[in-house]
Amino acid sequence: MNSDITPDLEAGRDVVIGVDIGGTFTDCAIVFPDGNAVAGKTPTTPQNRAVGFFDSITDAAAQLGLSLDDVLGRCSLLIHGTTTGTNALIERRGARTGLITTSGHRDITLIMKAEGRLAGVDGGMIWDIAHTDKPEPIVARSLGAVAREVGVRKVIVPVLHMASAWSAYGATVADVIHVAERWENHRMPAAPAVLATALAELEDDVRRKLAAEGFTDDKIEVERSVRMKYTAQLHNIEVPLAGITLDDDGIARLGEEFAQLYDDLHGKGSGYRAGGVTVTGFIVRGKGVTPRPQPAQAAPATGLRELSRPVYWSEFGEWRETPVLKISAGRIDGEITGPALIELPDTVVVVRPGQVATFDSLGNLVLEIEQPDPARRPPAER
Repeated sequence: MNSDITPDLEAGRDVVIGVDIGGTFTDCAIVFPDGNAVAGKTPTTPQNRAVGFFDSITDAAAQLGLSLDDVLGRCSLLIHGTTTGTNALIERRGARTGLITTSGHRDITLIMKAEGRLAGVDGGMIWDIAHTDKPEPIVARSLGAVAREVGVRKVIVPVLHMASAWSAYGATVADVIHVAERWENHRMPAAPAVLATALAELEDDVRRKLAAEGFTDDKIEVERSVRMKYTAQLHNIEVPLAGITLDDDGIARLGEEFAQLYDDLHGKGSGYRAGGVTVTGFIVRGKGVTPRPQPAQAAPATGLRELSRPVYWSEFGEWRETPVLKISAGRIDGEITGPALIELPDTVVVVRPGQVATFDSLGNLVLEIEQPDPARRPPAER
C-alpha cells in the first residue's frame, strides 16, 4: 500500500474500491490505474453496517486528502464482501429460522446429502466414525413445515426456461432507491421541530439525488422513519412515520407505536419502560419509480401430449391411473384438476388430489393448494 499518491481529480472513473466487512473491523482498499493502492480500516458497526462501510472508504480516501464523494465519483468498480452471514451461521446467533418445503422434503437438512457426518472431517477421524457426530442442522426438524400445513395457498412455477432470467429481468425494472440516515440521540418526548428538521434535511438529500438521475417529482416516493430504543436496553427498532404528524400529539403516538412494535418483536412486557425511550436515528428512503414494461403474453402450448401412468397417492392409500400432461412450451387454457402430473422440459409439477393448476397469461404455472384437514395429520404434528 502506498499513500504517497498525488490524486488526479480530473481523471475519469478509473478507481477500484474493495470493502470487506468483518466481525470486528471493516477494511477498504482503493486501487488506482497504475497499481498503487491505499488502505483504510474502521470498526465494524453492527447496528448499521453501512456506516462502517462508508467510514472505511472515507478513512482510506483521507490519506490522500480526498473526500468520500471524490473517491466514489472516480469509482469504476466497487467490490463488497462480508463474513457477516458466515459468522452468524457458525455462531448460531441469527434469527430463529424455519424451513417451508414441498411434501416429502422436510428432512432434507437432516439428511445433509448423506455426507453431513463426514463433511470436513480429517482422515483420522473418518476411520473412527463411531466417535463422530452429525453437525447440528441449521433448521431444527421441529421448525420444518410442509407449505400447505402453514397456510401457503398458492405456488407459482415460473415460465418454462425462464426461472433464472426473472432475476435479471427484475433488476432491470427495479425501482431506484436512495437511503439517507442520520444517527442522533434524543430522549422522548423529543421536540417535534428537531425531528422534523432532521427528516426534512434527509428527504431533501434523497430527492436531490433522484432528481439528478432523471426522476421528476411525480415519480419520487418517500418513506420516513425513526429508530428508537428503550434507553436502558440494547435493541433499537425502526418505527415508520406513515400517518404520524410531528407535533406534540404525534410524538405521543410515536411513543405508543414504538411500544407496540417492541412488544410484537421481543415479547409483551420485555421493554424496560421505566428507563425511558430514546430516538437514536432518522431514516428517509426515496424511491424513483421506473416504467413497468409489459411482458409478452404466452402462446398456446406446443408439443402437448396427454398420457397416463399409475401413481401411488397417499391421500387414497393406493395406486391410481393418473393423467400426465407433457408440454414443451406455452400455456394450457382451463384448469388442471388433481391428481395429475405436468411434465415440463425442466421439472415435473405434481398436482395432488384436491389441488388445481392453471397457467396465467405469461405462461407461469399457478398451483392452488388445498388447505389440510387437521384431523388427517399425524398425531405428532397436530
